[in-house]
Amino acid sequence: MLFIVQLVVAILAAIFVVVFVDRVFIKIYKLTEQHSLTDALTSLHNRRYLKNIIENGFQKGQGASSLVSAILLDIDNFKQYNDQNGHIAGDYLLKDLAAVLRRSIRKSDRLVRYGGEEFLILLPGASRTTAAVVAEKIRAAVEARQFTLPDGRPSRQVTVSVGVAVMPEDADHVEQLIKVADDLLYRAKREGKNRVCVKSGKSDGFQCDPLASAHLSV
Repeated sequence: MLFIVQLVVAILAAIFVVVFVDRVFIKIYKLTEQHSLTDALTSLHNRRYLKNIIENGFQKGQGASSLVSAILLDIDNFKQYNDQNGHIAGDYLLKDLAAVLRRSIRKSDRLVRYGGEEFLILLPGASRTTAAVVAEKIRAAVEARQFTLPDGRPSRQVTVSVGVAVMPEDADHVEQLIKVADDLLYRAKREGKNRVCVKSGKSDGFQCDPLASAHLSV
């Protein structure tokens, strides 16, 4: 009888260990996967995450027209900022800017650190005008914000240049949409920086202006 009791206890203990270890491995796997899709500096989604959602058909199910807008923004004169204040200050700015961007978008939007000082926002269901309004809101918020250096001193004014495009009007798929937004971003840089550049929706027309969303005609 004692042997049977010991056997049952041993079996239950073994089952507990197996279940516990399995849950631990699942938790570790999920944490590892989450970290692989997250930018270590800003805690935003990274390019790998972007690749995953594109491959899984991000634009599908976003309405009959699969309407998706893209906002791509870049910090103006970031290299100069790093040269003047050091790379630690540059990292500090990137983290602070990421916080500003989080507060400026909806829960359904996807915010990605796209490159060194470039950030991408995908807005499902957002029209050109809506995306332009969000982009201008971000541009104005960055311009008005007093960023600080790691030692607490105020930094020089920080601005961003922004490109906005919408699918399906400007592109047939998300990769092309991002490319159009990227082209508009660099057009905003050439036009003088600290501005939003938006496709007009008419052939190759565009509108680049510090207040583009305020008088955008589509």
